[in-house]
Amino acid sequence: MALLGLFKPKDEIAGEPVLKDRSMILAYLEELARLGANVQFWVHKDDFVPLSGKIDLLHEQDSTMTVLLQRALPGDLQPNSILDMVFSMDGMRFDTPVHFIERAGYLRALFTLPKQISHAERRAKMRARFGPREKATCTVLEGFFEGKGATGRLVNLSMEGLCIRIDRAITIGNDHKLAINPDLFTVGTALPVVRIQNLPHTPTIECCGVVSHMRISPIGVLLGLRLEGLGGLETQLLHAVMTRRLPSFARGFPVKHRRAAMELGTGAELQAPEETWEIPEELEPTTALDATTQTACDEDLLAARPDTRERLLQIKKRGKRILIIIRDDLDRAILAGTLHVDGFRQILEAQNFIEVVKLCRTTPPHLILIEQQVGTANAQEFVSKVKKASGCGSIPVVMITDTLDVRTTLMAKAAGFAHMQRKPVDYDGELKAVLYRLLELA
Repeated sequence: MALLGLFKPKDEIAGEPVLKDRSMILAYLEELARLGANVQFWVHKDDFVPLSGKIDLLHEQDSTMTVLLQRALPGDLQPNSILDMVFSMDGMRFDTPVHFIERAGYLRALFTLPKQISHAERRAKMRARFGPREKATCTVLEGFFEGKGATGRLVNLSMEGLCIRIDRAITIGNDHKLAINPDLFTVGTALPVVRIQNLPHTPTIECCGVVSHMRISPIGVLLGLRLEGLGGLETQLLHAVMTRRLPSFARGFPVKHRRAAMELGTGAELQAPEETWEIPEELEPTTALDATTQTACDEDLLAARPDTRERLLQIKKRGKRILIIIRDDLDRAILAGTLHVDGFRQILEAQNFIEVVKLCRTTPPHLILIEQQVGTANAQEFVSKVKKASGCGSIPVVMITDTLDVRTTLMAKAAGFAHMQRKPVDYDGELKAVLYRLLELA
């Protein structure tokens, strides 16, 4: 008898899950009948158009069901012929074989009840689609100092790639606006920076990518990417997003209960377990050394090794938190990436007032980089409200502006800003020295 365990059904060997629970299968059929949902019957695999119908009655004792068809069955269809019944439920597509028994009247047919149900997704690689009202975006860069950059709305996403509608494109070096057309990126171009942002309940996902296609569509110019360089954390985040948006991504089956069982039971034991989200614990800030002790340690290290000065500088950079307040994803990605290349690791990003106040309360930054206009408020009004709401008073602020006119200069001085940086940002030539001075790194 132990040898029976060595032989598995063909579907289990293939790795695809199969639903064989009779009660659950009947619950599926009852819901299809109650909702009047369309089901499709494929007589042959190569049929151009399937037969459509609705489940009318379930005969549980005889293990049969009556289906109302939209058109007549083929005249040569013989009893006991096997048809593939395909139906959709909860955003998933399922397939099950059924046997034709007989014609039960005008546009009515009798079939056997399914004994097993399997998934019938059309795509080999499942994709989650994002509508025009969703906020998910993607930003791609050819580099931090040169090349082209683009940003736009996320159209679809999978574990292997994504597609975006390009809404804005610039040259990174001089911030010149580029025309959006299918020749913007060449197929096969490697993109070292791909940032997927504003996904629900998900932090920014950063990886690399390769351009797989560019084309014009009714919604605009689309850019397709093949994702590369995904780490363990990024893979887990993508998997969580796909599972939430596509329940069938986990290759499971929605839990359904028969109406009779729901009426007889109390209902508490029939409810699906509530989904819980594990929130990572906040990292506690390390206790900083006092100025005298820190200076003594630095002097000892410098005396021990001549090259320790650069190492100390790198360590200090890693401990400095810089908050970037820029609404545009592309501009924010370029600046954040430039800071990361220079050695800064604690780079905080925000787009609106609520995000800034939350960050200032939980992880107060050592310096703020803010654009001149944040939404409907200018930088002076925005920073003033943030300091009152968060209690962070003495934080140096660098304002990034398009023009350095008299009005802007007076506003920056009145607000007590430490520096005004003109766009396009010259990081190595000007901003780098300013940041080092304000963060006491020089």
